[in-house]
Amino acid sequence: MGKPVVNGSLIECDKSTMCPPNTPVPSFVPGAAMPIQVTPINRVNAGGVPIANEIDALPGSNIPMFFACQSMTNPTVVAACATAAASTMGAMQKAAAQCLFTPMPPGKWTTGCKKCKIGGQAVLDESGELKCMMGGTIKIKKNLFTGANGQVECS
Repeated sequence: MGKPVVNGSLIECDKSTMCPPNTPVPSFVPGAAMPIQVTPINRVNAGGVPIANEIDALPGSNIPMFFACQSMTNPTVVAACATAAASTMGAMQKAAAQCLFTPMPPGKWTTGCKKCKIGGQAVLDESGELKCMMGGTIKIKKNLFTGANGQVECS
């Protein structure tokens, strides 16, 4: 098992851009990493910080809002592209500059640790991925877990 993911660890969507609304000329760079929110409901901590499990995937509760979405499966982006088709800035740039979204994950995180359970659900480790219904993949960018040798033993 890899390191477990704890509250506040940074996650990133591959379809998010660092392109806040009302930016005159958007630049398409990978989106800013945002902190995952792990509620202490399961009462399992590492160094006093709650550890995530595979169902910590609720938009707004666990998964924060990212910046601009650039996925062409997002209806807001598609509509903005259609509206901005004649723009000299380019349809995709215009669309991303106008779109803020909340990820809509369809299920659980995939995780490398199926043996360790918290609340009957697999512990989320650094290899975890979460698919967004808009076509993006959310991954762990920076885990804040600090443990002995970076490992947790599971029996």
